[in-house]
Amino acid sequence: MTPLDTLRRKDPGLVVVRQAARVTLVACIGFYLTRYVFDDAVMAVYALFGAVALGALSRLPPPPRRQSRICLGALPAAWVLVTAGTVLAGNTWAAAAGMAVVGFVVSFAGVAGPALRGTANGLQLFYILPCFPPYALDTLDSRLTGVTIGVLGLAVAQRFLWPDPVPTRYEERLARAATALAAWLGRLPAPDRNPAPDSGHHPATTPEHGHTTGQAPAAPDPERAPEAPADRDAEAAAEALTALNALRPIHLPHLERPASPSAHDRALSQAAMALRRLGTHLEDLAGARPVPPAAAGHALLAEVARTLDRTADALTAGVVPADAPLLAHGLKALAEERAGALRTDPGDWARRAPWDVLARQAALNGQIFVTASRVAAEGRAAVSRVAPPFRYARQSAAALWMRRFHAHLTRRSVYWQGAVRTALALAAARLVVAPLALTHGFWVLLATLTLMRGTAADTRTSMRQALIGTLCGAASAAVVLTAVADHNVVYRLLLPPLMFFAFCASLIGPAAVQGLFTLVVSMAFAQLSPVNWTLAEVRFVDVLVGGVVGALIGTVAWPRGSSAELCRLAAEFMDRAGAAVRAAVDMVSGPPGDPVSVTAARTANAAARQTMGLAQAAYEMYASERTDPALPHVDWQALFGTGREMVLGAESLTVHYPPGALDAGPGVRGHLTGVARRVEEEGEALAARLGSGRPVRWCGENADGAVPEVPSVTPGMDSRAVLGATNTAVWLHLVTKDLSALGPERPGTVPSRGRSGIR
Repeated sequence: MTPLDTLRRKDPGLVVVRQAARVTLVACIGFYLTRYVFDDAVMAVYALFGAVALGALSRLPPPPRRQSRICLGALPAAWVLVTAGTVLAGNTWAAAAGMAVVGFVVSFAGVAGPALRGTANGLQLFYILPCFPPYALDTLDSRLTGVTIGVLGLAVAQRFLWPDPVPTRYEERLARAATALAAWLGRLPAPDRNPAPDSGHHPATTPEHGHTTGQAPAAPDPERAPEAPADRDAEAAAEALTALNALRPIHLPHLERPASPSAHDRALSQAAMALRRLGTHLEDLAGARPVPPAAAGHALLAEVARTLDRTADALTAGVVPADAPLLAHGLKALAEERAGALRTDPGDWARRAPWDVLARQAALNGQIFVTASRVAAEGRAAVSRVAPPFRYARQSAAALWMRRFHAHLTRRSVYWQGAVRTALALAAARLVVAPLALTHGFWVLLATLTLMRGTAADTRTSMRQALIGTLCGAASAAVVLTAVADHNVVYRLLLPPLMFFAFCASLIGPAAVQGLFTLVVSMAFAQLSPVNWTLAEVRFVDVLVGGVVGALIGTVAWPRGSSAELCRLAAEFMDRAGAAVRAAVDMVSGPPGDPVSVTAARTANAAARQTMGLAQAAYEMYASERTDPALPHVDWQALFGTGREMVLGAESLTVHYPPGALDAGPGVRGHLTGVARRVEEEGEALAARLGSGRPVRWCGENADGAVPEVPSVTPGMDSRAVLGATNTAVWLHLVTKDLSALGPERPGTVPSRGRSGIR
């Protein structure tokens, strides 16, 4: 491989190199302009670090137009922070208190999504830089002007100077998954393709994709020109499952995830969730089935496929998808056909019921996918009424953001814990600068900010590497400063290339970054005032002090990071999810108009939803703390997928059915409550396993493969109640099946990924 090939392998699209070039050009132009043309050393420092703060210390989510907007939006915040730091710099305790407030607020703001999370370190620097003596309020105008020059220059460069490649839009990923699902739907057996019961048509797992498919692909036969239908079925299923897996946030770069509380991002996440749930239903339909759906069910699935294709085309073209009224008509036709079969042939109705329910669920998720895609494209105009799954679309952006912040204002939130840890570390670092009489105190806080990690172990590792790099960089800087002395032109020539290589050094490691950055600051400060080799010594001492402060605070405040909280929250989530299912079933199958059951169901679901959000945030944080983001003994993908299915299903029951709506008789009520009790018990058992640290893997061989049982029907029952109870019973059976599959690995077996690939 050539050096360029190696570079492209480490830096796909040369994103790091492009950013390093932009920041270097903007920072150097701003520094040289203000230092040598305006002859203002203070302005030069702030112009330099204004570009570095948002260009090197921050991670701006693409595309370039958005990066430029974020820089412009951060400028007013930078003015406020620089002003606050300048005003509070005269008193150590006031500056430290301000540092604690700024550290917490800026870090906690990351809960709102990747844009704020990525700029947190840069915004912190705007307060860190001016909050040290000398107290020079008269230089505030120079400081603000310098910051403005640096930030505005970076905003222009992000947009027009070697812009980064535009990543694949999330809408396009949704379109690919929808198209693949539509193709898979087209491969499902029609009524005239019904396999015989003994045909051996059973689920199998392809070793390449690790997902359950309709049938294992056979080896290619050179004598057979046309591909076997079973092979095409398996290929369509594998492609769909792969496309669905690509939608998962854990498989996307952090900055490209639809993770903000805005209606747009929530709609994209909801559309992806609807497709994954639709995939689980197709996986069940493609398995071993005694019968296919009835005629109306098959027609409904065909309409789902057409709707997915139309919506995918609109998402790819960037236009508003059309509504899907034919899905509503198809659902109505299926309900009428099922009601007629219930009256005329209860035996045939019971035989087909599980698969008709799956067809119905697939269509409902198709409807959600279409509506969510419309909300993402045109906002609240896409929903004419406040449908329960889309309440957020009718709320203001401020209300959505405040709800997200309020949900994480608890010590159980990893974002809250991280913000407290950052605030304590930065405030402590600010306090130790004065008694130690450190010359460049802001280097101490900068080291604390950049070296502290989510866990104490990771912080110690980063500090060790940083000290090695800083020591090498300081030794090199001392040699250069001694050899060059006061020949300022040498420093001017060395600054740009050193800065470029320093910002590219992240491709090598943190030691290289710290070493080269030590040279950069030495070359910059040598142009501001006469210096000697002791500047390099000061830099090393400051990094050492800052790293030690960060390590000590990390050891005291949640030293294990998010991993310990993740296990506790996951256990609590599964326990509350089971309770939410049980409460919802008790409400819809209990006495009509019972307000107590309504309150209990809503309370249980709200608690489960809150814990679900905290647990998923803990997992996302944990994934960014380690090289291997998955705990070795837990299949988080399958766990959260199953729990989310429980919570959303329970919420759907409470929204669509009033109390007692599914009470078709003692037999039906007993059947529903019995299965719901089993779901709750399975959830409690899984929570206990998580709490004790025992393995939790997706083991498909543990799952019950029996056909879902439906409630017994007797003449005179309300058909609407029976159909609703049947829908609920089949869903409960599938949830129970998933919970039983989440268990310990059996010795000598390889766990099946199965539905966890979709979840």
